[in-house]
Amino acid sequence: MTKQEEIEKVRAAEQYGLDKHGWFVHLHEDKGPEGLVNFHTHGLASKYPNGLDLQIVWPMNHVFANLIFWEFADMLEAGERLKSGGKYLIKPFDMTVMLANAIEGGRLVYRIIVPDADGWLSPDQQRDGHEKQWIEAVIVP
Repeated sequence: MTKQEEIEKVRAAEQYGLDKHGWFVHLHEDKGPEGLVNFHTHGLASKYPNGLDLQIVWPMNHVFANLIFWEFADMLEAGERLKSGGKYLIKPFDMTVMLANAIEGGRLVYRIIVPDADGWLSPDQQRDGHEKQWIEAVIVP
């Protein structure tokens, strides 16, 4: 398969997600200078008036990231209001994450902050590189 054919397949899958669910996920696993990734959604902000699109920058398996995004989509579908600084339980993993505001591709998103091994979420407590998730992210009340 050529690079162009791969791109066309990805675009077709994104369009399918948009048509079927009203949103889709971009999974960019190329690690940037800080070793972070850029997994993010498109369409959640327009589908749900009480939410923004979401972003994960901590390197993880793309299936794991996708399940986290679906948990948030389920919350939005149930009418839950997301907020910067809010903590949310990701039930399949029994893991609490936090949302922070960030800019992705020129738009405001909620960055999903993943806890470190000790469960810490705040940048002054996280270790082992997890604090890098806070680069260009802030809590806005």
